[in-house]
Amino acid sequence: MKKYLFLAAVAALLTTPAFAQSATLKAKEPAIGAKSTTEVKVRDNGTMKVESESQTGRTKAGETLNEAAQDTKQAGKKVGNTTEKAAKKTASGAKSVGKKAVNGVEKAGQKIDNTAEKGVEKVKDAVD
Repeated sequence: MKKYLFLAAVAALLTTPAFAQSATLKAKEPAIGAKSTTEVKVRDNGTMKVESESQTGRTKAGETLNEAAQDTKQAGKKVGNTTEKAAKKTASGAKSVGKKAVNGVEKAGQKIDNTAEKGVEKVKDAVD
């Protein structure tokens, strides 16, 4: 029962990033990257003053894509860590079950030996 529940949880966690990737994002702005405008003003004394407005970094669509990618990456890391922990717990549980089985077999073997020894003693007593 625990295995089925564990497998269902792992399947649910692994499908979460797939749903996050299926969302379609439409860019409203065609330009990606820096935008800049430059204005040149000529002063009375003949010198020029250059003013530029530049927008650096990501656009809103680019930022949304980047955030979605980062969220998917974090979800993948969480799924990986959870899966690793579950595998370690399963392995340790299997080891303890194996040890219990070995101990049970050893105890059963000892009881059989003791019973056989008692039977041999009874036969010897009956013969004497």
